[in-house]
Amino acid sequence: MSWGACHPVGFDRQIIDVERDKRRHVRLDFHCPILIGGMRGVKKVTDISIGGFFVELPGNSDIKKGMLFDVLLKLPTMDDYIRTKSKAVFLSERGIGCQFVKLLPKYERAIKECIDMFNDTLPIA
Repeated sequence: MSWGACHPVGFDRQIIDVERDKRRHVRLDFHCPILIGGMRGVKKVTDISIGGFFVELPGNSDIKKGMLFDVLLKLPTMDDYIRTKSKAVFLSERGIGCQFVKLLPKYERAIKECIDMFNDTLPIA
């Protein structure tokens, strides 16, 4: 399907050219804690979808595109943690875009429910 001329879409942090955006899932600007295997301290997720997340990680020189790592993610809508593997698919000065690898269906449902809940409660600008 072609949308003809591409129109930029405005987001809080950046302008994304819709035609070049490779995201397949609804993404929510959302902050939650995450632990990344091999790294010290709790990091901060700044957006999430059932396909992946973006984590703030300034100075990410040790992370390379394609690298796999374990994550432990805490959503406010869950009692348990999401434990899964992730893959670094996008690197920037601000952090890393990660893709979930073999996300269990129960975790996919939990993320979708969280996104639906917060999307339904966000005020319309």
